[in-house]
Amino acid sequence: MKILRIRLEHFRGITSREIVLQPAGITVVEGPNEVGKSCVPEAIGLIRSYLDSSRAKAVTDVRPVGQDVGPKVELEVVTGPYHLVYTKQFLWRPSTELRILAPRPEQLAGREAHDRFDTLLAETLDPQLWDALQVVQGDSLRQPVLARIEPLRTALGATDAKPGPGGHDALIGRIEQEYARYFTSKTGKVTGDYDATAARVASTRQQVDQLRARLGEAEDRIAQYARIEAELRQVCAAQRPVLRELEELRSRRRRLDELERAAELSRADVERAQATQAEAERAVAQRGELAAEHRRRLDEHEQCEVELSHLEQRCTQQRLDADLAASAAAEAMTAAEQLSARQRAADDALASARAHQDLRLLGDRIGAATAARITAAEAAARLENNPIDDAIVAELQAAQTGLLVAEAKRDAGAPRLFVTSLGGRRIDVDGSTLDADHEAAVTSQSVVEVPGVVRVVVCAGQDGHELVAAAEACAHRWQLLLDRHVIGDLTTARDAAGRRRHDLVERQLARRSLAEALDGDDLDEMRARHEALRDRVLTPVRRTTPSAAASAKCVRGAERAAGLARDAADAAAASAADLRAAAEAAAGVLMLRDVERIKLQQRLDGARVERERTARALQASRDGLSDNELRTVVAHAVKRLHDAVVLHDEGRDELSAAGADELRIVLDNAAAKHERLARDTHELTAQQHRLRGQLDDIEGQGLKDHLDAAGAALDDAERVHGRLAQRAAAVRLLRATFTRHRDDAQSRYVQPFTQALERLGRLVFGPEMRVHVSPELAIESVTRGGVTVPFEALSGGAKEQLAVLGRLACAQLVGAGDGAPVVLDDSLGFADPGRLERMAAVLNEVGQTNQIIVLTCQPDRFRSIGSAVVVRLDAA
Repeated sequence: MKILRIRLEHFRGITSREIVLQPAGITVVEGPNEVGKSCVPEAIGLIRSYLDSSRAKAVTDVRPVGQDVGPKVELEVVTGPYHLVYTKQFLWRPSTELRILAPRPEQLAGREAHDRFDTLLAETLDPQLWDALQVVQGDSLRQPVLARIEPLRTALGATDAKPGPGGHDALIGRIEQEYARYFTSKTGKVTGDYDATAARVASTRQQVDQLRARLGEAEDRIAQYARIEAELRQVCAAQRPVLRELEELRSRRRRLDELERAAELSRADVERAQATQAEAERAVAQRGELAAEHRRRLDEHEQCEVELSHLEQRCTQQRLDADLAASAAAEAMTAAEQLSARQRAADDALASARAHQDLRLLGDRIGAATAARITAAEAAARLENNPIDDAIVAELQAAQTGLLVAEAKRDAGAPRLFVTSLGGRRIDVDGSTLDADHEAAVTSQSVVEVPGVVRVVVCAGQDGHELVAAAEACAHRWQLLLDRHVIGDLTTARDAAGRRRHDLVERQLARRSLAEALDGDDLDEMRARHEALRDRVLTPVRRTTPSAAASAKCVRGAERAAGLARDAADAAAASAADLRAAAEAAAGVLMLRDVERIKLQQRLDGARVERERTARALQASRDGLSDNELRTVVAHAVKRLHDAVVLHDEGRDELSAAGADELRIVLDNAAAKHERLARDTHELTAQQHRLRGQLDDIEGQGLKDHLDAAGAALDDAERVHGRLAQRAAAVRLLRATFTRHRDDAQSRYVQPFTQALERLGRLVFGPEMRVHVSPELAIESVTRGGVTVPFEALSGGAKEQLAVLGRLACAQLVGAGDGAPVVLDDSLGFADPGRLERMAAVLNEVGQTNQIIVLTCQPDRFRSIGSAVVVRLDAA
């Protein structure tokens, strides 16, 4: 098959475009992205695979966005003996047309045209070969599937006589079709009717097992019903003696209850007698406690009276001592105040002397600060008027050095002109008459003239002009620097920089002196303090500050006098403080004694009150009941308690003889036994009724009939599945046999395909390149320089190049007659320039016998293909 022409209308972003391809050789279709290159293989696939009425996504995707038009494809091909023009329009006004130009003209339309085109392609083109020779965009690293391509196997001589219509592949296809009725092609699992019958056998067998299990459950329930009925009879028989025993025990229990009530009454009498006796004994104890408390309160009152008398005597003596201490402390305070006044006078004299000294020191600091500020301001003014620093001097020096170097290079590189007069004729050099020998460097042009005889013009060469230009540039830069800094020459700049350094040092020293004189203060504030201190210290008559010596002498004298006065005042103050502390201590002791006296008086008053209270309480108790009467009441309570205890003991003995604990235990056990038997009767009756209902339901289901029917169905399913199993085993054996023979046949044409692939591959990878090809004609590894690398471990570029070489080898082996065009869409994007050159040679070689269509947006990638015809597509 060869594609001659393709025309696209309203296809994706293409309004209308026709591409004419070479029937033999290489056609390179180049153009920018989205110009329609990749639409060529896509359009061919659409018109081959879909009817014009199709609404598949692949068809709707190619309709132009926002336009109500139908994509149209027109394809002109030569396939076998047929020359065809096939046209199909989708979606809007769908139509299909087929014009057969050779060998006999025909024209068809609609579904008939579609079917006829498919028939002609099936007759003349192997579809697997067509798919294998296409490299779609983005899929260039994938190897083609070549082992099942019939034309390739025929070319490789892998098949012998064809067994029946369609050859080996047709027979194997029919075997595979039959195999697919029983097993899946990939995993070999059972499928189809074979799987369905197996499932039916399993399902029927499961149903039989379930029915048998349910029938067994029914038999178990019948046995369970009989067992429950027997247990119910036994329980009913056991209930009668238990009921008689329970009635007898309840009668004994009623008699026992009467005895317990009598014992409870006697116990209540004992408790009341005990309470009466306890109350009488408590009254006797309270009478004794009240008498004892009255005696204790009398003793406490007498003791407080004695202690109060002794304390009043000590308070009188302490009051005399406190008065004497207060008088002595007052006299000491008067003396200390007089000495403190003398000390304050000495301190005032010392403060005055120190103020005079501070006035002088503050004046000295103000003078030093003022002088330093003036010096710093003068230095700063000079610095502002002199901007020339060391950096500027360095820049000027570098510019001057560059100028001197450039002039030296200019003079050294320029030609030298020597002129010597040898006769009496006048010689002019650059318009001036030569008086003596002349020597000069020619930097641009120099004219030597002998009037009326000769005129010589000497010009500098190209290098000389460059050196002159460089010297002029350096001179211009030197002059710009001098003008910018308003300086005459480098010496003047150095002098100015030296003066600037001296001024910087002087300003720094002045600022340091100013900071030391100020010491963190402000000069104006210091002046204000100086004026205020001078007004406060100096008298109006004399406004001059004393000398430093006089100030120091005055301060030392004032300090001695102030120290003596301070020592005397401190000693007097200490003595006065001691006496005052002694007076305060005496007063404190007196205060404590007064507090003790007040507390003791309060205790005495409280003891008197308590003595009177206990006397009244004891008398009131005896007025109600005398001590002899209270002892009589206690004796009667003791006798009554004794009588009640005797009666209670007699009743308890009778109750113990009746066996109350044993009767209660036996009665509880009999009642529990009766309840258990009644509960068992209820539960067994309920189970019996439930089982009766279940058995009635099972009897109505006809499980035995269902089990017989399921058994017959299982036998039938096993017979059907057995027949299918025999057929499946035969098909599996037949398929394995033919697959083994097919693999043997494939192994015979691996070698010729490997030779064809290596012949092309050595043009790209070198003469030592070897490949290992699998029976499926896929490249498994590549050997170069004695190193074997698996295909999957190769670089992306090598994989892509080998995949293309495999397609080209297939196309070359099949040949142009039975083959299909090789379509490379955006391939060889991973190749370096050297590999591209060699791949171009391979494409040129294969293109001599096969049609190759290259679609690319990188024109330079395929410029090295010698015989290629280029079709350039421009953006619409």
